[in-house]
Amino acid sequence: MSEIQTADAADETTGGDGRCGWPMDGGSVESPCYCTHKRGGNWAAQLTGPNAARMTRTYLPQRGRIVDLTTVKAGDVLEFGGDYTTGSGRREPDREYWHVIKIDFDVDMIFFDKYPTPAKALRAAREALRAASTVAVADMVTPLPDDDEEAIV
Repeated sequence: MSEIQTADAADETTGGDGRCGWPMDGGSVESPCYCTHKRGGNWAAQLTGPNAARMTRTYLPQRGRIVDLTTVKAGDVLEFGGDYTTGSGRREPDREYWHVIKIDFDVDMIFFDKYPTPAKALRAAREALRAASTVAVADMVTPLPDDDEEAIV
């Protein structure tokens, strides 16, 4: 299996829509979900927690469509929302969930995987953290000497 096929298979298992890049302007982005109607509710939040049932939102500074991402780091899960509420009180949600892969303030770009639900985005963040910690632990292990002469009997 080639590297490209492996990456595609990983995207299918986690439910991501693929890697995306989004231009920033001084550490801020234009929200991908925004409702201009007077009954619209707009927000951007950082999601944390063990799962979607027990997640917490930390709202990011926002002015109009512009969202400040200067406190965001790789591995974070972001939610952008622009819900519209009808006159009868029915809510029509418009939301996006991003798992931040890399954020580069030098070139003003953010790279992320987009997910359809917060549960899938939080799961991808947990799996990425687990994989990174496994690699870090593997790098710390000291290998045993190969020569029989150096081995202690």
